[in-house]
Amino acid sequence: MNVVAELTIQDLGATSDRVPSYASALREACKVVNPFFSTARYGDIYRAVSVDATWVAASLISSAEREADGATRLWSLAACTSNEVAAAQIKQHAVDESRHSRWYVHALDLAFPGAVDGSARRHVDGISPRYSSKMSTQAVPGSAFAHEVTVDDLVQMNLAEIRTSINQRLQLPILLAHCAPERRPNLTTLLNRLLRDEKKHVRYSAVLMEELSRDAPKNLTELMVQRMRDLNAITCEEVDRGEFALHCSSGMCALQGSCVPGAGSSSARETTW
Repeated sequence: MNVVAELTIQDLGATSDRVPSYASALREACKVVNPFFSTARYGDIYRAVSVDATWVAASLISSAEREADGATRLWSLAACTSNEVAAAQIKQHAVDESRHSRWYVHALDLAFPGAVDGSARRHVDGISPRYSSKMSTQAVPGSAFAHEVTVDDLVQMNLAEIRTSINQRLQLPILLAHCAPERRPNLTTLLNRLLRDEKKHVRYSAVLMEELSRDAPKNLTELMVQRMRDLNAITCEEVDRGEFALHCSSGMCALQGSCVPGAGSSSARETTW
């Protein structure tokens, strides 16, 4: 029994009854791979590097950048998905991630007020694409994600969301420890909203995955195992660099001089999400 698989399925709530193939595939993937982000060692390393307040602050900016990048990918995917229900859900996911990008900047300001100013301030304030539900989706020119959504897209985004939810659970007590007492209630509320949204994204992508793979559940399991292997390899590479999926994906971290070694670099193996 893998704690990540069981926690994820528990978080699905009543939705778990609708996704038996997904639940089975996730359990098998975690059994075969035993992802590093599900281990106690992963949490121990995260807590050790998080003693450095500068690293934590830089990681929040990196998280804002990754959320913004994910939002633009999802925006293109939503624009090119013909199923109206799926397209609407993916669009909402993009809007959420665009908002999360701003939330991470707000978390930075709550935990480390005054950490960025001048040109760095202008950078962090401009990270989010600021999508809204009132806007019409449009594929980003040249985007590799301007295509009809596939099961593989859903598997990769689902596993990435699961890993992010684990990181957010680790992040909460760390950020609170660095935050002044009077700002902790606001920071707690913000981080709980982030985790709530990650759980929502895991749920909707699991349901879509179940629907699209209804005729080939065995293929779903094989794909889930392979993508878990890929994500695990990337996770190990990132942790070796001290990044914890929080590296500066755009290579433009506003605290660049203070980032851990390797920030801004890209992994030799990259998955879609």
